[in-house]
Amino acid sequence: MRKIKAFIYVFKKSCTSPIYYRDLIRTNVGFSIKYLLFLIFFISLIFSIRLGFTIPNLKKTLDKVLLNVSKSVPDDFVLKIKDGKWELNKPDPFYIPIPEEMKRYESKEGINTEIKNSVVFYRNGVIEDLENMKTLVLVNDVNVIYRDTEGIRAYPVENMPDSEINKEGISKYIDNAKIYVTVFLIAIVPVALIISFILISIYCLFYFPAVSLLFLFIATIVKNKISYKESFQITAHTSTIPLILYVLYVLSGINIGYFMLLVLFLNLLISVYVLKKSIGIENKTE
Repeated sequence: MRKIKAFIYVFKKSCTSPIYYRDLIRTNVGFSIKYLLFLIFFISLIFSIRLGFTIPNLKKTLDKVLLNVSKSVPDDFVLKIKDGKWELNKPDPFYIPIPEEMKRYESKEGINTEIKNSVVFYRNGVIEDLENMKTLVLVNDVNVIYRDTEGIRAYPVENMPDSEINKEGISKYIDNAKIYVTVFLIAIVPVALIISFILISIYCLFYFPAVSLLFLFIATIVKNKISYKESFQITAHTSTIPLILYVLYVLSGINIGYFMLLVLFLNLLISVYVLKKSIGIENKTE
């Protein structure tokens, strides 16, 4: 609790008090690194909480998709695979329609294609029939042809194990899938928190040494003598407002080109303001 109160105090001072920076540069650099880590964690927590608010609707949509997948398979559906060949108790070709929620599919080229079927069983089907029949998966006499993120793939039927697939088995599989989906959605928030923290930390690992060096150069130009350590501490704490603006920018969903350059410029601008208002005055006095 004391650490949280200390973080809030430093957070407030970093945003509102140029005079605070006089005392800041007298502390060791570890103080500023700890502050940055707390700030990054706070930002990551905001992003994770925002993601958490989308989970109920996401679960509702996924449950609906799984339910519609089950409904799209006929009750008397039986697919038998034996000795590298398949038999289906349905006319050829046989279509299993795709749920409405999955009707839009983005191809590798980035073109939206209307998909009407999840699977089509067609013994004489060829690769082109993926488009012609508007399906995600095409099962012909020898291959299972399907789309993935890399394009179109084919898996030989002869490599598939002997099995029998019916409506009851599909329903059980979907029930198990619902459990996995629930577990995944529960885990996604803490996982997102960890990933977000790591990614932002890696970005800051490159950003702050570079911006500190740039600010040190600016300080030299305006004839204020500070060390690299002091430059790092100043830019680390003056980044508070720009980083909060970045969080608001991400949450808003607005797309502004070169926004990170604006963050960099604002970070340096506030740093120069702090330098002239407090540290620069102190240097002149000395």
